[in-house]
Amino acid sequence: MRIKNMKSVLIVLIAILITMAASISIFQNVIIPNKISSREAELRSEFDVTSWETVSVVIPKVDRIPAFTVFNDTNTQEYFVFEARPKKFLTGYEVTNLDDLKGKFSRQDLYLNQAVLNNWIYDEFDQMESSDREVEARVKFLVGDTVSVGNLIDVSVNYGNGLTEVVLSKVKVKDIKSPYIETVRNEDGTLTTYNNTNPANRDDTKNFIVILELNEQERSLLKFAEQVGYLDAQKYIDETQDASPVTFTIDDLELIEGVNANLEKQEQTDISDNN
Repeated sequence: MRIKNMKSVLIVLIAILITMAASISIFQNVIIPNKISSREAELRSEFDVTSWETVSVVIPKVDRIPAFTVFNDTNTQEYFVFEARPKKFLTGYEVTNLDDLKGKFSRQDLYLNQAVLNNWIYDEFDQMESSDREVEARVKFLVGDTVSVGNLIDVSVNYGNGLTEVVLSKVKVKDIKSPYIETVRNEDGTLTTYNNTNPANRDDTKNFIVILELNEQERSLLKFAEQVGYLDAQKYIDETQDASPVTFTIDDLELIEGVNANLEKQEQTDISDNN
C-alpha cells in the first residue's frame, strides 16, 4: 500500500515537473522572444524616421522674408515650399495651406526652413489693431535676466513639483518691466536708474512683466496657466530654430478643477483682505 502511494506521489511530482518544464520552455522560447521582438519593433519605429507620421507644412525657401511682407498668389510661390515633418515635433499651429497666407503678412521676419506658424500671420486690416493683442505675462524667471526686447521665447508653466509644460511657443518679446529697477541719487544730485540683477537681490515673490502679442487662444492659455503655477521663459538661441510643441491645454478636467479651486481660494483671500 505504501509503495502504491509513493508511486502516486512520484507520478504527481513528475507531472508537476513536466508542467513546470513546459511552462519554462514556453516562456523561454515563445513568450519572452515575442515580447523582445515586439519591444524591438517599437524601438525601431521610435527611432526610424521613415516610419514616423508626417505632416506637410509651409516653410520659407529663401534666406529671409522681411516682416510685414504682404503675401499674394505670386510671392507665396516664390517664398514658400512644402516639407513633410514628423508630427510628433510639431506644435499644431503650423501653416499647411498656402491659401492661408494670401492677403496676409507676418509681423516678424521669417527664415529659411523655419516652419511658419498661424499665430504669426495676420490679415492686413489687423495691422492697426495690434495693441488689442498686447498682454502682460507675469514671468518669474527670464534665463538669468538675459532676455531682452525682440527675443523669441517659450513661456512655460511650472507646477512647483518639477513638472513644466509649454504654454506659449516662440513668441516675440515686445517689452519687459523688471521688478528690480532701482533709482539712486548720485553725488552731484542727479538720479541714475538701473536694473539690479545681483542674485542677493532676488525675491521669489516678484515677477517680470513681459509684454507679448497674443491671439485669443494664446491669451486663454496664458490666463489659465497663471492660475495653476508660476511662469518662466526659455530663450531661443537663434530665430531659425523650430518652435517648441505647446503641451499645456485647458481640456484636462483635473486642470480646470485646479484652476477653479485656485480662483475660489483667491476670491476668499480677497474677501478677507477687504474685511
